[in-house]
Amino acid sequence: MTSAILVIFLVIGSTITYFVMERSMREFENRDAVQTQKRINILLNQQMFNMAKQTADYAVWTATYDFMDKFDSNYIKENYTEEIFDNLDIDYVYILRTDGSIVVAMIRANQLAPGATGIRNIADSKPMGISNQILNELTKTKETKISSYLSFNGQQYIYGVSDILTSDGYGPARGKMLFIRMIDQKRLNSLK
Repeated sequence: MTSAILVIFLVIGSTITYFVMERSMREFENRDAVQTQKRINILLNQQMFNMAKQTADYAVWTATYDFMDKFDSNYIKENYTEEIFDNLDIDYVYILRTDGSIVVAMIRANQLAPGATGIRNIADSKPMGISNQILNELTKTKETKISSYLSFNGQQYIYGVSDILTSDGYGPARGKMLFIRMIDQKRLNSLK
């Protein structure tokens, strides 16, 4: 009899403990998921802020402003090298006229062919993929500075856009500058 009572208490105690522990674990997992989402949002906002700042640093610069008037190829050779792409951690650079037509389109070669290296000028090519999607969005806005992210074919991107002005911030704007960064696994790991 005593052992039957002990078994009953063990079963009741185990059942109560199981439900309490399961509820506690679900609450813990939910809190953890909410905290993880908050951290991701903070990191994403930091990335977008930095992208907007980097884009504006190049767009609101008298050298870029003058380039839009004279189209001196040395400006491109000096300012959009692989080293600068690495320092800015970007994959695409577009410089657009005020009518939206492309003046400069530079891309990391590995975006065109896996394993390729260097920077390619694709200004004579028709924009495709993510570039085309962002460029289409830009034609719909009058914003002078934009930083955002979007998904294209299951891949995440962050981009920044800024009007091209003098270093003092004066215009009129001579076009827009667009920087794009693909968020791949390597970059996700570096954010952690």
